[in-house]
Amino acid sequence: CLYEVDPKQYAYEIGMLAQEMVKRQRPNGAWSYNPYTYDDTSQTQYGVLCCWAAHHAGVPLPASVVESAAQWLMQTQRPDGSWAYRATDQPTHSMSAAALSSLYICAHLMGLGADAKGAAAKEGKPDLPPALQKIEKKEKRSAYLRPSNTNGPQVFGKAAGGNAWFAKNLNYDVTKWTHYYMYAVERYKSFQELVEGKTEGRDLGDIEQHPHGDEEEP
Repeated sequence: CLYEVDPKQYAYEIGMLAQEMVKRQRPNGAWSYNPYTYDDTSQTQYGVLCCWAAHHAGVPLPASVVESAAQWLMQTQRPDGSWAYRATDQPTHSMSAAALSSLYICAHLMGLGADAKGAAAKEGKPDLPPALQKIEKKEKRSAYLRPSNTNGPQVFGKAAGGNAWFAKNLNYDVTKWTHYYMYAVERYKSFQELVEGKTEGRDLGDIEQHPHGDEEEP
């Protein structure tokens, strides 16, 4: 990620890539392969991650990009709190963690969480989970995006459903896409801590270390 290398040196490239990412967002807020195949939870999580990296690199993003992604994630959540790779699939651990982490990232970017309140109270120096401290300290935090149709109770109601699902189903005995799943859980828990203001406890690793390889679910 160019943001992790040098956001100032690569500001132009980051901006160009962010523009292309925004262009590829579906009208409903999801991302998919190009040419379009189907609305894709896996691709959407990376679209949301791109929004996060671009925003913290200082690239202006329309609030509607993040807000529509959050709306899509909330609409595609199953009644039991889980998510699937696509609408016709069965829900999985990895897709549930990927979607829930993305929902928390959207909440963070839209300034709906405790991190936004903490930043205001502490003049831009909120407490951060260990996994997020390094990357947040690289650059001064950009202003939060302001949604027009999405509020905290909506987002956190859906997040609570996802948390309840994981409270019943969280396990690490996953034999397929194991590291992909671990990465998603790490991201989910890190952003949950950030947005909910629970910074004490466990060190979940450094989310700057992104795995490579095929991210698609079978």
